[in-house]
Amino acid sequence: MRADVDGLQALLETRGFRGGWTRAFRNDTQDVVLVATYEFASPEQADLYLQDGLITVGGYGGELFDIVELPGTHSFRQTSADASGPLVTHGVTFTQGNRWYLLFILGDPETATVDIVVEATRQQMAALRP
Repeated sequence: MRADVDGLQALLETRGFRGGWTRAFRNDTQDVVLVATYEFASPEQADLYLQDGLITVGGYGGELFDIVELPGTHSFRQTSADASGPLVTHGVTFTQGNRWYLLFILGDPETATVDIVVEATRQQMAALRP
């Protein structure tokens, strides 16, 4: 799969993108953990960008589901494989005000568990509370 950089840029411009950041880390088992935050012109634009992302995940075969202990979030799971074996991605996305958040873990199904991304999301949401 090749990234559609021009399409993403056009979508971000359409949604009133103002800026953001993305950070990726590796945990002890070499799974990749990613956290991204984008700021949009309005809460409505952030919500629309979230919906765009969920449509894309579903289009690529991701399974959408809810995590009861994280109200107001949307979660997804996707499986794939590379030369080293099976991979899983567990992700959570949500908006708060005019910001969109994405947290996910990608790695070996034995070590890249949904619990890791749930805890990271809990910490992110706690940091956002006044």
